[in-house]
Formats: sequence, structure tokens, C-alpha cells
Amino acid sequence: MSSRTKIIAIDKLARDPDLGSVLVRLMMVINDNAIGDETARMWQADTSEKRKGRRQEAFKYMVELQIGHIYEGMQIIREIDQSSKLKAYVDECDRPTRNEFDQLVAYLTDAKYERIMGRMRNNLAFHYSAKLTKRALLRHVERMPGTIGAISMGSTSSDWMFEPGALVNELVAVRDIFAVPDNANINEATDREMMEVQKVAETFMRFAGHFIWKHASG
Repeated sequence: MSSRTKIIAIDKLARDPDLGSVLVRLMMVINDNAIGDETARMWQADTSEKRKGRRQEAFKYMVELQIGHIYEGMQIIREIDQSSKLKAYVDECDRPTRNEFDQLVAYLTDAKYERIMGRMRNNLAFHYSAKLTKRALLRHVERMPGTIGAISMGSTSSDWMFEPGALVNELVAVRDIFAVPDNANINEATDREMMEVQKVAETFMRFAGHFIWKHASG
């Protein structure tokens, strides 16, 4: 989609505080997610030798962070859906935007919303689960005793890398959150789950953007 811009009056957002609060919070989610997406792409494109060892880990972290932001944004979708006043504003939107809202509401009732997106937000992106970490660590040592990993510190943040932490973090995502069985292809299984979550994120961004565009100006 080509870039487009229009100027809105900030005081208009305060005329209806309920709607204004929703619009501003949706803006916050979009802004955070856009920065996360751009940062992830920057890490992917960085081919410098210094950052080579951190590239995949940094990309994965930014994706987890984005999912965390979308999880929080989905709470706003729930808020809209549970308010007849706010839902009426959705009904004023065009059909594609209304359909996107319906898809997001449906995902809120899907078990995968909490099992995948919620657990990623709570156990990887913003918190560090003691229970899941301990379980992943013990499971790995049992299956692959003797595994080693480097720990590094230096004068810049890119010098700091603790491989055991990255390894266990990945195991928590793969085994506990995505529930990939031991005999499955890890990359194929996680890619399927991530693609589904990514589609939800894209739907959220489209709905939020068009909803804001319609109701934050005029």
C-alpha cells in the first residue's frame, strides 16, 4: 500500500473519551508493532561479522515482542466487542474492515489465542517463567547431556551473548508453547504456528489502521 498522510485535530479525540481512548491505544499498538517489525528487518539485513552471531536471536526476540504487543491490542478488540457504543463505530466502517474485526473477535475465542499468543507474551516477551525454564532445561539435559554453550561479555551490548539462555528460551517456545513433539520437524512445525499468528497480527494492523483512519478525523 502506498504511503498516505492526513492531519487530525487532537482535541477531536477527546470529544468522545471512550472512543478517543480506544483510538489512541490502537495507535500505540500500531506504532510499537511497526518499530518492532522494522527493527526485525534491520537485524535480518545486517550482514556485519560483529552481529552475525546475534542475527537470528535478535530477529526472534523482535517477533516475540511484536506478538506481545498484538496480544495486548487484542484486549482492545475485546473491549470494543463488549460495548454496544464502540461496536456501533465498527458497524460504520466498510465491509473489509468489519470482516477483519469479526476475524479478530473469532480468534479471541480460539484456544490458540491464550495457548500461543498469550503464553508467548507472558513467558517469553515480557516475563521469564521459572516453571517452563526449569522444565525445558531438565528435559534438554536428559535428552542431550554434555551440551555446551558460550557466554560472552564486552564493551558494547552486541558483545553480550549467553548461549544457554538463548537455547532454553527457544526450547520453551518450541516444546511448551508451540507443543512441537520430539519427533517432529521443529522448523516446519514452528513456521506453521508463527505464520498463523502473523496472519492475526496483519489482520489486527489492517483493522486498527482503517478504523482509526475513519474515526480519528473528519
